Amino acid sequence: MKINDIVEIIYNKDGGNRTEIGKVGIIKHPFGNYNWLVDIYNFTTGKIEYGEELKEEQLRVLDNMPKENREYTANEIEEFRKIYEVKEGELRNFKEYDLVEIIRDRPEYAEEGFGIGDMGIIYSNVEYRGRIHMLVRDMQEEEDTELSVRREDVRIVDKWYKDHPKKYTDQEKESLLRWSEERAKFFKQKDEERRKKYGY
Repeated sequence: MKINDIVEIIYNKDGGNRTEIGKVGIIKHPFGNYNWLVDIYNFTTGKIEYGEELKEEQLRVLDNMPKENREYTANEIEEFRKIYEVKEGELRNFKEYDLVEIIRDRPEYAEEGFGIGDMGIIYSNVEYRGRIHMLVRDMQEEEDTELSVRREDVRIVDKWYKDHPKKYTDQEKESLLRWSEERAKFFKQKDEERRKKYGY
């Protein structure tokens, strides 16, 4: 996908009317990684109606602007859902509401009172400058804090630990640190490939 591509929404992530399946628009510019600002076209007026921030996996490129909105069958919509899930898995490792754990200490995390072993949920997996947003749970205060984390510094976990945050040995911390660094290299390579392909 690139700027000025004509695209159609094939997955309605939030159930809202603005991102209804079948709506068509034109890509205006990227924001973050794998996300686009799309000007949605109104077939009734023949004009651009509004701009919408959409994930790349919610879209497919069309050859040209259709004459009218198309109605899709339940089977077609199910196929779109499968396409979305495959693309989401290819583009990023986290989904919204995934339970994740911080696996690396950094000063900016420590300033907020969090570090290795602290857990929370992804509330937005829209990546901006290599970061995603999560809500970290303070088990003692029973409060959630918004935290911007580097994507390589968290990993998905199956369930909350009873002894939250989990206490790791020095050897375990070293292993998690290496894992974080390997993921950072992987993401950097993917971003460089994207910049070469799309020019940003």
